[in-house]
Amino acid sequence: MAVVILLFQYVMNYEIGPLPLIESMMDVTLFGDGWSDIMLPISLMLLITVLYMGIGINLGERDRR
Repeated sequence: MAVVILLFQYVMNYEIGPLPLIESMMDVTLFGDGWSDIMLPISLMLLITVLYMGIGINLGERDRR
């Protein structure tokens, strides 16, 4: 559990919220960056999305006793 918390803390300290995705779009449009330059911000946002969707589906499908 501590590993998950440390990973979450690292991701949230990298950039908060949707900023990595917006930053990568701006880098592509303004500076002409390629896929290799924007892969880290996009992969972090994809990781956060998958984790939050899994948590949300798990909590939504949980039995209410």
